[in-house]
Parts: sequence; C-alpha cells; structure tokens
Amino acid sequence: GHYFPMGHTGSNNKLSWDEFNVHCQCSRCNGAGQGEQELMAAHIQRTYGKQKLDELKSRRGKVDPVKDWQALIDYYKSK
Repeated sequence: GHYFPMGHTGSNNKLSWDEFNVHCQCSRCNGAGQGEQELMAAHIQRTYGKQKLDELKSRRGKVDPVKDWQALIDYYKSK
C-alpha cells in the first residue's frame, strides 16, 4: 500500500515509488480500508521517525516525474 495512494501522486510520480511511501498491507487494509493512512502514518513515524513522515507530507502534491525508468529498474534489481 501507499501512504499517499497512486491516485493522488500518479504512477509516474517519484513519490509513488518512494520506499518510505510504500509498505506491505493486507488486501483488506489496502482495498476496503483505502490504505488506512492514519495507521500507515503511525508506522512510518514509528519506523523511520517524524522527520521522514514530515518529509513525505511536504512532497505531497508536488509533481516530480520519474525521468529515468531504467535507472529505477536497475536500482530495484540490485536490491
């Protein structure tokens, strides 16, 4: 699931692919629960700290398109 869902950020937006914005969720939370943003925010803050959560919030709504898909593909393949 995404803290900021792809519908808000667009699938070509870097925030949609940001590792701090994407976390495992069960199908209920990600589907009918519409991402459970409050629970996701608590998880992000608990795991990475309030600064990381604030950083994600500050990037919401800003268009930052992925320009080099191959670099992103190579990065995740290397992980």
